[in-house]
Amino acid sequence: MLDKWKALSYTTRFSIVACIIMFVLGFLGMGITGALLYFLVFFALGDHPHFDTWHGDWVWPALLLVSWAFPIGFLFAGLAWHYLKTRITSKILLRVVYGLILWLWAALLWFLTIKINAGNMADL
Repeated sequence: MLDKWKALSYTTRFSIVACIIMFVLGFLGMGITGALLYFLVFFALGDHPHFDTWHGDWVWPALLLVSWAFPIGFLFAGLAWHYLKTRITSKILLRVVYGLILWLWAALLWFLTIKINAGNMADL
């Protein structure tokens, strides 16, 4: 098993470890990761009420679910790096793509969360 782990590229190992660590932090942080992610992507989500005005039974579960789903983005970004490293030789460009995939994943998670809960936000 250790041989298989060592055979993986650095970025693949980093992505797996980051996924596990971020999941644990999302669990222990009780949703703070989801809130921080919202502040990174809110400007791209269109015209939505400010985070401070959210209230109701949907807010905390939404923060938790985004916190728990976000680490999967590390696996997507790691896969993208694995397949793009043969086509893109610039490490800087690969890192930009990696970060962009993480940001887009967070934006997609929050877009879907807000879309699903739009009825709960109507009174804001």
